[in-house]
Amino acid sequence: MSRSNIAIVLLVVFIVIVALFPTAHTRIRKNLVKTIDCYRTLADGESLQESLTDMQDKTRIRVNIVSNESVQVFLTGINDSTTLDIYSLVKNIHIIQHTEDYTSYNITVWNPHGPDSGSSANMSGDIKVYHVWDDVEWLPWWMR
Repeated sequence: MSRSNIAIVLLVVFIVIVALFPTAHTRIRKNLVKTIDCYRTLADGESLQESLTDMQDKTRIRVNIVSNESVQVFLTGINDSTTLDIYSLVKNIHIIQHTEDYTSYNITVWNPHGPDSGSSANMSGDIKVYHVWDDVEWLPWWMR
């Protein structure tokens, strides 16, 4: 075999090794943990409450609520004895997504209109809670 043929074979082997050599690729994975149905009517001062405990790693909470009256959405994260208000707004349309790493969460949707105001809130939508984590895959560099 001549030197040029050996060089070509070595070049092809090198290209194949480089093309197939695995590298770490981090992908974000998520698993739906809970869906809170918000297709309902909240009377004056009435609320919908949900507590989530023993959450793992990171938690993504996606709120998608539309209402004919303004409603208040409270989202609170709890770690040990620390409580943090993550989201608290009063409006007709709530479309948000938060990813946090608390162990527990409190979610409240409240119709803030006072008693006897006659303002019932007809809502539609949902609140979805996901467990989110990073997954490392070993793939050739060109596969993303």
